[in-house]
Amino acid sequence: MNKPLFLASENTFARRLLGNAGITVDVMAADLDDRALEAPLEETGASAEDVALVLAEAKATEASGRQPGLLRS
Repeated sequence: MNKPLFLASENTFARRLLGNAGITVDVMAADLDDRALEAPLEETGASAEDVALVLAEAKATEASGRQPGLLRS
């Protein structure tokens, strides 16, 4: 049995997309304010890709802080 992928977001579209691909997902939404993290990045002209990467890393780090061992490099 494969371990589930932990999704640190409540994004319904992402959950459905992964589920449709046959990937088991456990949702553990990060307790972060996405907009507060995005604002300074957008002010510096960061690309959408850079913003997405920063948000993903922040969510993974926050969620793994509540569940040590989830975040693997």
